[in-house]
Amino acid sequence: EKIAFPNVTANLRAAVEDMFYKYDVDVYICGHVHAYERTYPVYRGKATQKSYTNPSSLMEIVIGNAGNIEGVSRFGAAEDWTAARVEEFGYARLDVLNATHLRFAMFASGSDTLADEFVLEQQRHP
Repeated sequence: EKIAFPNVTANLRAAVEDMFYKYDVDVYICGHVHAYERTYPVYRGKATQKSYTNPSSLMEIVIGNAGNIEGVSRFGAAEDWTAARVEEFGYARLDVLNATHLRFAMFASGSDTLADEFVLEQQRHP
């Protein structure tokens, strides 16, 4: 895989992906990699759709770009499940709009500008 830390990612995916899928987890948010990445809903390494309306699988957000003396992490080539990548320092805001919608916005801290945003709509869960 052409991602920042493929060995760690593969081990984590093997450990939890089927459980997340079984229990209809829609979003996984993590950090550590010093950059920002948002995926489309993905299962077993393949994008299952290119929208966030009633996703049938997990989308992942890496938001580890708050700052670090080591600098920003760099990604390899984008995959088919890559929706957005930002290789600069930043921060995010997550707004729960109502029972079925949430909005996630990522801002570049150097310019305090919106770098990425999406709305997830999920009507399938009780």
